[in-house]
Amino acid sequence: MHAPEFNLSQRQEKSVVLVVDDNPKNLQLVATVLNPYYRLLLTGSGHKAIEIAHKIQPDLILLDIMMPEISGYDVCEILKNDNGTRHIPVIFLTAKSEEEDIVKAFDIGGADYITKPFKTKELLTRVNTVIYLSNNRKRLRQVIDLVPHRLYAKDIEGNIVLANNAAAEFYQKKVEDILGLPEPALPEGCEYEIVIDEKLCPPGDGYNEVQTCEEHLKLPDGRRRFYQTNKIPFTFSGTKLPALLQISMDVTELKEKQEEINRLNQQLLQHSAYKDKLLSIIAHDLVNLIFSNEIALMLILKSGETISKEEILAEVDKARRNTSKTLDLLNDLLMWSMAQFKSVTFTPVNLSLNAELRKLAGHMQTQAETKGVSLVLELSGELQVNADRNMLQTIMRNLVSNAIKFSEPGKTITITANPEKQKAKISVIDEGIGMSPKAVKSILHRNTENVVSFGTEGEKGTGLGLNLSQEFIEQHGGKLKIKSKPGQGSTFTFTLPLVSSRK
Repeated sequence: MHAPEFNLSQRQEKSVVLVVDDNPKNLQLVATVLNPYYRLLLTGSGHKAIEIAHKIQPDLILLDIMMPEISGYDVCEILKNDNGTRHIPVIFLTAKSEEEDIVKAFDIGGADYITKPFKTKELLTRVNTVIYLSNNRKRLRQVIDLVPHRLYAKDIEGNIVLANNAAAEFYQKKVEDILGLPEPALPEGCEYEIVIDEKLCPPGDGYNEVQTCEEHLKLPDGRRRFYQTNKIPFTFSGTKLPALLQISMDVTELKEKQEEINRLNQQLLQHSAYKDKLLSIIAHDLVNLIFSNEIALMLILKSGETISKEEILAEVDKARRNTSKTLDLLNDLLMWSMAQFKSVTFTPVNLSLNAELRKLAGHMQTQAETKGVSLVLELSGELQVNADRNMLQTIMRNLVSNAIKFSEPGKTITITANPEKQKAKISVIDEGIGMSPKAVKSILHRNTENVVSFGTEGEKGTGLGLNLSQEFIEQHGGKLKIKSKPGQGSTFTFTLPLVSSRK
């Protein structure tokens, strides 16, 4: 990088130069040369110069060496050992011209060295060059600090030679506190784990090839942060010394979103597979029911007067029951499909729970009697609930129908309703074949891998009704609960919000 030729057009926004010399004539001479191009601060005291440097933060200090009270060397050392002023470039302007003086000046951090008497153009050029380089360093500092990710470089010995604010803050330090030192230890309670991919991040120090590694940081509270770290080897400008640039991006949110997307995709695939299997089963059941009706009607038509009235009535009753099952299946399918597309209207109103349960029991009585099962209502007082009437009837019809399906003839199904806090607790209790804990868990988690189930007389079920019932119960703010043991029956329970009684 080369400094531009010095000209006035480049000094539109004047840089601040602090000139320190105990000789007033020297100060006046330097001021005469620099004043047209820079904003000048003049002092003859080394101590005052230190004070001004902290307060004003000049762009450059022109510093004499031989001064009373404190030498220019001491002033420079104090400034360079202070994190608040170490970045300010210092040019020594002095009559001392011995080699050892010049070497010492650079050893303690001087940016340049000009001997008196100086040449005007040389002074302007050197001052311009140092300020130009200093400003470029500031711009570079601003750029790397704008990078939101951890960015730092290490030399071959592992010492940090460049770091941005994000890197320093990660270690709960300031940039100046980590430069020139090995990478700091992690904050207390944190643990690091590097996930090595042999293709992207082969084992090694990273000084020979580009690497992309995933790093896991375990925080003291047990949470994890995820980082993608790119390690890029390079050579220091003007040298053959190897170094390593590292950029670590926090990808925790991205990783969590990706995991959520994967989870949703998996659910979508499972749901799609379930839907396909479910529709196949329903279509098969509908065909069987309609075909059974067709056979019954054809038998009546073809047999004519050869079959008895009792046989005709039996076939008609069979067709009626098949038609009822078909309607129930179609109704559940319609409600389920509407629920999937969120087009079911949830319209809760104040209802007499007792009246709704009595109406349901009346509708289900024929199905229970056909199976030889008793249906009993045990209601506790008059309960008013806030519920969607159609959804409530669908829930109860499916739960009671399910209980009938898995009950042996001669058994009893009991429907109970009791107040519990601000809820009405409704249970459907059967004395049927019961279920294993695995089957209960499968139903509650809507695990549809095994969709088909069979009742005590071979009645086929798809699980559609229970799935739909759970969705409707949840719309009322409740959850379906199941208690069951093989051979000991099952209890299906849910709650509805009670209507507050008026005084």
